[in-house]
Amino acid sequence: MAFERFQMGWIDTNTELTELKDPEDVELNNISTNKARYINAQPDRDVATGVEWFILENRQQTGWDSYIPAHGLLITHFDYTQESYAEYWSVNGPNNNANHRCMYIKAADGVDDENSRAGDTYPGTSASTEFTDTSTPNSLNWNNEPVNVPITNITEQDGIIRFQVRGGTSVWDFVKTNVPTDIRDVSATFTAEMTGNTADVTETGFCWSLEETPTVEGEHKTAAMADGKFSAAVDNLQPGSNYNVRAYARMSDGTVNYGSAILFTTECATAAAPFIDNFLSWTNGQPDCWQIVDRNGDGTTWILDESTGGLVYQFNYWNNADDWLISKRRIHVPENAVLFFSRGVAETTTVEDLEIYVSTKTSDIDDFYLYERLSFADYFGEQHIEEVDLSRLAGQDIYIAFRCCSEKLQTNLWIWNVAVTEKLPAPTITTFDQTAPDQLFVEWTPVEKAKNYYLYFGKETDEPNEVLVFAPMDFFEKTEGDVQLSTGSMFFTGDATVELKEFPEGITDLKFMLTTSGPTGTSTLLVEGTKDGTTWTSVGQRLTLSEYDNEGQECDWLAYVQDQGFKKLRFRFTHGGRNGRVKYLTLGYTDGKIVEDLSAGGAWDEETGILHTSMVINAITPGEFNNGRYVVWVASGDGSFFYDQSENAYYEYSGSTSITDVIGESGISVTAGEGYLGIDGLKPGYRITCASPSGALLYSGEADGQHADIRLDGQRGIVIINIEGDGQTYRTKVIVR
Repeated sequence: MAFERFQMGWIDTNTELTELKDPEDVELNNISTNKARYINAQPDRDVATGVEWFILENRQQTGWDSYIPAHGLLITHFDYTQESYAEYWSVNGPNNNANHRCMYIKAADGVDDENSRAGDTYPGTSASTEFTDTSTPNSLNWNNEPVNVPITNITEQDGIIRFQVRGGTSVWDFVKTNVPTDIRDVSATFTAEMTGNTADVTETGFCWSLEETPTVEGEHKTAAMADGKFSAAVDNLQPGSNYNVRAYARMSDGTVNYGSAILFTTECATAAAPFIDNFLSWTNGQPDCWQIVDRNGDGTTWILDESTGGLVYQFNYWNNADDWLISKRRIHVPENAVLFFSRGVAETTTVEDLEIYVSTKTSDIDDFYLYERLSFADYFGEQHIEEVDLSRLAGQDIYIAFRCCSEKLQTNLWIWNVAVTEKLPAPTITTFDQTAPDQLFVEWTPVEKAKNYYLYFGKETDEPNEVLVFAPMDFFEKTEGDVQLSTGSMFFTGDATVELKEFPEGITDLKFMLTTSGPTGTSTLLVEGTKDGTTWTSVGQRLTLSEYDNEGQECDWLAYVQDQGFKKLRFRFTHGGRNGRVKYLTLGYTDGKIVEDLSAGGAWDEETGILHTSMVINAITPGEFNNGRYVVWVASGDGSFFYDQSENAYYEYSGSTSITDVIGESGISVTAGEGYLGIDGLKPGYRITCASPSGALLYSGEADGQHADIRLDGQRGIVIINIEGDGQTYRTKVIVR
């Protein structure tokens, strides 16, 4: 940088780093030639007391600068006055004060954060062609005083920067390429304006290319100019590609005046479900097909956590978060659509807030509207998948945005993967029973479009499943009045009542913090509980809020709810002038029994490709299923995801379920149970038929081994069994129940 060369004495302030103050047409070469210019932001200051400058230099991606994020005119604000030296430079902290940095870039795009460095140069991606006392950013000094040295008509051609100071000394035929608008995956709109000798123009238009310097010899489109302005809509662009566009004006003598090339990126191709994405690939300081926006400009925003492969919003001590992650592609929403994303939180004493926004127009941040508000205070230290219902947007092309809005002093929030897909319905388990000794049989309804199923099998223990959690949003069943809800939080700004959902096995613990804010007066909060859903009684004492209390009252009300049998709670707030907030609302409750995992897995045959809707579960030890309560559930999948699980189905042994009999001296045994037969002692090829006493054929087939399982669904009563093999015929009768 020119500043560093100046500090090291490597650049001469008389011949190489020279002041801009009088009208001038400037041509500025690459800083590698040791040439730069500056504006004295305090021209009346005695040089002996230090200087405040704006330094202008031409940075190109060559040599030592090959890997800088952009090329063009770079402007830095440099404060090396006596005052700043004493307070900051002398302690090696020139940028310690965020409100008065002594050395920083005047970002051309007005966005001063690490994710947008590619937009720092002029004209750059923002097509900024002026730096004046009234531009954005502006050239006011730290005393908020104008410097009266306007820099205008900034242009970049073939690595050379040109601009005019205080109007310049000549009239330029200046063509300005504006930032493209309406950028989609394959289309964009270009606009431009021209000043100078417009009467001598014979043709105007735009040329664009994947290369840095497009010309009219390549792809171009003419556009008629009116009042010095012209525009054109183009299509057939490549999705997710970096283009450069230049406006041009062809003069009557055949010469072509070009505007500066403006870099823009087409949106990624419109995605169809199932759509799955992550944040591992980055270009120009942004994750591919996404845009990070630090909207409150505090310098704390989403960054790549290389150790986990996700994005993380880090701890912010000073400010509430307002940090966006915006998709730069449209996503087509199918029927029954859901948004999945995996997230993580680490700190067990805080709540992280995230909002989901949607736009059906563009990916401009102002076109988004709030779709759903989420808060996280569970699954600490692990990745957890969240689900957002998008079904009411079915058939539309949308943009999605995530906005971290956690309060200051909260901790880290991670996001890893994002997906939009069509959600399959849950199957229904129709049978779960013991159909033979040491054998359970489970069957479920098929689901259209399912490519696989996931079956879970477990056994209930005698240990109660005690749960202690920050109250999630679905715990809040009914609300009336002026109250805002989030995970573990209720913010009361007027009279209001919040009723929680029912906990059939009872509430076992209750804890929360109660903070108070203005303006004046006295408000109260009463917690009530019910055992039958009708009669409500007070839980603990009525709480009074009569003065400002940001730290809050600690309410550990275990003693008020333990062993009381309350199945529901409600919070009644009476507003007497003070707002109140219940924070970290923590509930303990019993949710059935702890289930021991026994087995789980897919219900499809990879070798045959057969998708099963039933499964036989065999005991590991004889008599295993003759005691205890067993549980199964099943979920349908599409090859990428498994969706909601079915309702649990239970089996509990209630006595003998089958009878086994041996046919004479044949060694063949038949076990009859509920709707099935099990035959052992067979040989491959033995012919088996089953018929009713009236002669109706119930089953016919050949054994392929020593054992055969025969389903006789719907058949009850006597069944006549005929087995033929090795020249012998064996007959018996059994009763199927």
